[in-house]
Amino acid sequence: MILSILIVFFTIFITKELLKNKNVKEVIVKNKIFHPNSISIYRIPMWLLSIILFYYDYEILSIVLFTFAAISDAVDWMIARECNLTSELWKSLDPLADKLVYFAPIIYFWIIWKLNIILVIVLILIDTLWQFSRIILKKLKLDSKANNYWKFKTTFIFILIFYLMVLENKGYINIEPIFNNILLIFSIIFAILSIVFKFVKKA
Repeated sequence: MILSILIVFFTIFITKELLKNKNVKEVIVKNKIFHPNSISIYRIPMWLLSIILFYYDYEILSIVLFTFAAISDAVDWMIARECNLTSELWKSLDPLADKLVYFAPIIYFWIIWKLNIILVIVLILIDTLWQFSRIILKKLKLDSKANNYWKFKTTFIFILIFYLMVLENKGYINIEPIFNNILLIFSIIFAILSIVFKFVKKA
């Protein structure tokens, strides 16, 4: 857990410092491998490898890889903003990549009876609905960016995943499964609020 926290802060700090340099920005703009679209694509296979490593008891490698997959969302956003590389493709690809990153561990932990299947299905359906609602919002010329409710939802999900991968898996904390489901319920509530207030706010 400490290692994951250090990776997050170190990655964000290094990215911020690098983006202050004009030469670095020019390199990023000229090379598509550093573009936000590419980073989102790199993020997609990370979840699969992370779960495979976790399954075969390479917990540290799994958690490190999952951390990189999670933090890359912030990195591509910083690059897109600072280097003016936002695009319609990235705006659709980025949230899709995010979903794949946390869908995999959520489904895996349901398979090993750590999460309630109904709650998992509800979360996946709502996240899928959000993806389609972005299309509707764009047609209505409304803001389709993730709001604070959606950020809270994502935070609860990552807390749940790290808890299951680190604390409960190692036996440091072993609370009844209802605790896991409560975190999942909070994620669902904030996901619903996110979609509702996207439309209600502009109504």
